[in-house]
Amino acid sequence: MKKKINASLTLFLVLILSGTLLMPSCSNPKKEAPPVTTTLGVFTPYSFFPETLNGKVKTVKEVNYWANDNSGTITAGDRISIAARDTFNWTNDILVSFDPEGNIEKCVFLDENDKPFGEWDVEMRDGKMAKAKWLANDTTKNYIDIAHPDENTIEMKRYNAETDTLRNSSTIKLDPDGKLMSVQFFNYKDEPLNEFKFSYGPDGKLDNYAISRDDTVRGGMNFHFNEEGFAQSQEVYNTSNDKKESYIYNYTYDDQGNWTGYTGYKDGKPIVICKRTYTYYEE
Repeated sequence: MKKKINASLTLFLVLILSGTLLMPSCSNPKKEAPPVTTTLGVFTPYSFFPETLNGKVKTVKEVNYWANDNSGTITAGDRISIAARDTFNWTNDILVSFDPEGNIEKCVFLDENDKPFGEWDVEMRDGKMAKAKWLANDTTKNYIDIAHPDENTIEMKRYNAETDTLRNSSTIKLDPDGKLMSVQFFNYKDEPLNEFKFSYGPDGKLDNYAISRDDTVRGGMNFHFNEEGFAQSQEVYNTSNDKKESYIYNYTYDDQGNWTGYTGYKDGKPIVICKRTYTYYEE
């Protein structure tokens, strides 16, 4: 969903904590585990503005269409093609699956005919992401090794699958609450490339991120969220910190509180209709 800026994928961690509550009685009942949290973010088009979904989501499929405005009646037109995305920088159509603990297992990227053209397969180790493989035509093209040197740092190194040579890498910094604070990208020579820095509002929601290189701002995005917790508007700005484009999203929701569709307006004009379908694990 939504306007994006192309970049290497980053990581957003969701920690599922459980424990035992000691009671002053003859029994030691377990503390009720918090509900599973499912985040649509890492290894999907939502890496830089992740969405927290409601309920135990098993799969989510997202498809984007051009919006047709017929005298004020807005309907879905043709599906947005892969070729159109060369100039219209919009998130890809996807089918994402999660395990029962809310961890991403796979993100399949779909063309306008619903045919997969690539996918990320994610491996977990000790409750943390350890490796991700990019597959196309059932062949691993490259892979990412993921390390966790400390609680607030994640290191990701991307390799060519045929030669095992380093292609690029990134260092991710989190705050004590696990919020994404910065992502620094490097080329295969370990030379710094773009850096993303993230800021949050008093409600803890993402306020904006800025992209810089060589200490020069190259652009970024501002976000505003609705009461349901999803991005209501989005502003794209350029190197002069001038607003370049603005987007507004009007949603519909299912009975779990997850959005099933939206009409996206660019600078006040309807431009995209997006539709989602979900499957859920049984509670």
